[in-house]
Amino acid sequence: MRVAVIKQSECVGKWCTACAEACPNQAIDASGDIAFVDVNACDGCGICLDECPNWAITLEETADA
Repeated sequence: MRVAVIKQSECVGKWCTACAEACPNQAIDASGDIAFVDVNACDGCGICLDECPNWAITLEETADA
């Protein structure tokens, strides 16, 4: 299973919100200084990765819970 992972050193969170606005599953909260991904809601579609202007998001494999 793939999920979005935020690179904390690159994310500007509430000053951008592009990832949260683009996420069709509402799996990203960008209201803080760094965006947060709810891994239970993320389906690994990669839309957020394509929308992030800072390239602060990667998709990573995780073990199925």
